[in-house]
Amino acid sequence: MPTPPQTPRAALWQAYTAAREAAKLTRSMAWTAQRDSERLRRAAIVADYTATSHALRADPALTNASRRAQLSVARMERVAQGQVLRAAVLKEREALQAVHPRAFAFEAFLRERASRGDEAALAALRRSRRSPGDVEQTAPTDANWIRAGNTAERNEILYHASRLTYHVHGNGDVTYRHDGRDMVEDRRDAIRVLQFDRQAIETGLRLAQARFGRSLALQGSLAYQEEAARIAAEAGLYVEFSDARLNAILQERRTQLVVERAARHQPPKAAGNAGDGGQRKTHLDTDLACQAVQGTSALTEAPMDQLDELPSPARTGTARLPRVLTALADAVSRHADDPTVLPSLNLANGNPRQQRTERRVGCVQLANILVRYLDLASLRVGIPLPDGGFRHLTLAFLAKRAGLGLRRAERTIQDLQRAGLAEVRRRCEVGEDGEYRGLAALKMIPAQLFSAFRLGKWLRREREKARLRLQRKQAAHARASRTEPRVAQDQLLVAGLLNKVRSKSATRPTSAPMRDATDARQAERQFERHRRLQLYATRLYAQHPERGRDWAYDQARQDLCAQGELI
Repeated sequence: MPTPPQTPRAALWQAYTAAREAAKLTRSMAWTAQRDSERLRRAAIVADYTATSHALRADPALTNASRRAQLSVARMERVAQGQVLRAAVLKEREALQAVHPRAFAFEAFLRERASRGDEAALAALRRSRRSPGDVEQTAPTDANWIRAGNTAERNEILYHASRLTYHVHGNGDVTYRHDGRDMVEDRRDAIRVLQFDRQAIETGLRLAQARFGRSLALQGSLAYQEEAARIAAEAGLYVEFSDARLNAILQERRTQLVVERAARHQPPKAAGNAGDGGQRKTHLDTDLACQAVQGTSALTEAPMDQLDELPSPARTGTARLPRVLTALADAVSRHADDPTVLPSLNLANGNPRQQRTERRVGCVQLANILVRYLDLASLRVGIPLPDGGFRHLTLAFLAKRAGLGLRRAERTIQDLQRAGLAEVRRRCEVGEDGEYRGLAALKMIPAQLFSAFRLGKWLRREREKARLRLQRKQAAHARASRTEPRVAQDQLLVAGLLNKVRSKSATRPTSAPMRDATDARQAERQFERHRRLQLYATRLYAQHPERGRDWAYDQARQDLCAQGELI
């Protein structure tokens, strides 16, 4: 029968008892070694004095007066050495008492574990040292605070950031410092911002988002609340406030940032009479930016410098994407607010606790970018090319489009793999020097993700349409890329096929002639369809010999049927 899992406090208590017994043993051994050291040093002083006194008494050259004088000096040296030893022993015992205290309390153990980054120990320390109402009783009225907007989520965490240190107090409060300056103070049910500057406010907002989730409530001066709303928009934080006025400031600042980014990446206006058209396009971009801010909850700071290097994916539905992809992106985005939407992703961290909000938001952002660049025909993430090839996208590009750092994107794609929402396969090639060179990995989204949101049937219809669109593009590209030698080769191939058919018809027995002219026309149409099929299949096989002859004939039948030439 499996052992039932322990609660976090029970596990901490078990670790505390084990540490207490180990500390008792270590303390006992340390004090034993200290007493042995004191005894040996005292014995050395006595032995030195005894040897000196025996030598003086046995020296015949000394007079009684001089012998008594030298014995008196030896006794004084022994007393002085004893006093020095006594002072040294007192200091050693005080240091030993500080290192190995007699009282090894559970709160001290929790504080020591929390200082080393144990979040479970921090939660236990706060429960044992303070009641829930103590924050409100001891909170200064003139301080700036960030509280939870609702009681749905409480995460006892230690926030880690570059050049940011923390100190855990005995009551469970945590003070975060930056370059030795106190920035924020994390209490049981609220976060106090100690400095009125951008760095302190942003640190407090990020810590509050990680602890309390998306919904936050600000308390303090009006200037502090308005500045916090603007900083949240500029930092790209996925939060909302309990005050509608602050939410309006947040959305207004987000809109301004989107418009500014669109203006920075807008191409220069053409000369002549293009001024009115450029002005209308600017207004259109501004309206689309406002709609994006109001309709998309997870706004990212994705750079745009690599967009010109890649062809655009299919854009036919809402936001110029296939509608089935926008429906999937909207469904996946709900996971940021409700972790039960995708249970496998919520358990991807291997912990029964609820996934942290920052981690959920990162997964949603990267998943939306994967969906945006998803090829419906093959369910691969990338850009299908007209010549039949496929351009896979690197994780660095996808991370920039999602507004994530590369290291965070690597951790996020691992979470998506563990949850079964994405599949990644490594690719490489051998160079001319025989060395292996890594390529952009193959990334796929399983069809089961669409079925999880009741989009499976819709996906099958859209995939058929996507395949037909891709085949038409490839056929048009093949026609456009035909050269004179290629045309001559096709003509020679057709002539050979005609000669072959004519030779077979000449050797066929003529005892049973065709009954009427209708049979002759049907035979001619059948011959023409067969000729077109062989010609088209030969072209496909010449373009993709690695796929085989059977594939070329099957693909040719599908394309010609879609064009109505084999009906």
